[in-house]
Amino acid sequence: MPSLDGFRRDFAAEAARQLVGQPPRALEVDAEVALGDLSLPVAEELARLAPYGAANREPLFALAGVTALATRLVGKGHLQLTLDHAGATSEAIAFGLGDQDPGPGARVDLIATAELDTFRGARRARLKVSRLARAG
Repeated sequence: MPSLDGFRRDFAAEAARQLVGQPPRALEVDAEVALGDLSLPVAEELARLAPYGAANREPLFALAGVTALATRLVGKGHLQLTLDHAGATSEAIAFGLGDQDPGPGARVDLIATAELDTFRGARRARLKVSRLARAG
């Protein structure tokens, strides 16, 4: 009986084989925003639009020229960032983008969604990053 790990490995290998030479899939961004625009009240309002799926796409936001104050790898290949822009700071998580760590102090452009995160009973807005690149 095949294992789940074997299936994952074979599936990823086949997907990579078929996508060789393909440009990254384009994303439709809903708005370009400043980091301070994605506050806790905004994240709470966006959460009311859920559930998200094929007929109700989660809003995507572009943020340009954001500074990565701190970065660290978490889990298996994920990147956690503390971001700053024009005096506003926010936490962000970039699942599967650990190999794209820009390092502390780097200016980055990113595409992300705003989500609610509850940690030790405290609610906060956090960005879920889907694309990340050095600014410029």
